[in-house]
Amino acid sequence: MVIPIAVLVVVLGFVTYGAFSIGSSPLTEAKVPMSIFGTASGLLSVIGFLPDTFVHTWFGGLIDAQGADAFNTIFIALVVFAVLGCFCLVMTRRAMKKNAARRSPPTSVYLPTPAVQARRPQGGALEDRGRDMNKIDVLSKINEGMRAVFRQRKTSSQETPTTRAPASSRCA
Repeated sequence: MVIPIAVLVVVLGFVTYGAFSIGSSPLTEAKVPMSIFGTASGLLSVIGFLPDTFVHTWFGGLIDAQGADAFNTIFIALVVFAVLGCFCLVMTRRAMKKNAARRSPPTSVYLPTPAVQARRPQGGALEDRGRDMNKIDVLSKINEGMRAVFRQRKTSSQETPTTRAPASSRCA
């Protein structure tokens, strides 16, 4: 008899406190900056768990005062709070869409004109390229570097054990 009760307590605990992850997911979806994520999570906890501090006393007082008729009042109050929550959800979604439209990245990529390309120095480090460096240049440099690494790995893996230097002479 003790084991089923213990399992029931654990399951109810997971269900009850699992709601916190559902409650904190809007913080991630709303792209709350990590610098204030802890504060926002704390506010969410205070606001989200605040009804647990007074709702039992409030509903108990209603039942004591009105008897069985209090259940209709309690149900109406819960429906009002659910509608208020849905309204807040709609307003949050509207604000998120508005912010996403404002922060959307440009749809076109800057491609330099032939005159700008002619002024660019050929080769050199990324820092030497100046203000005309764009994303395509950076990605092509990264791509070239990665190809060089993979070529080096491929050639080193094709060496036979007899042509490799002894382990004591290789760099760590």
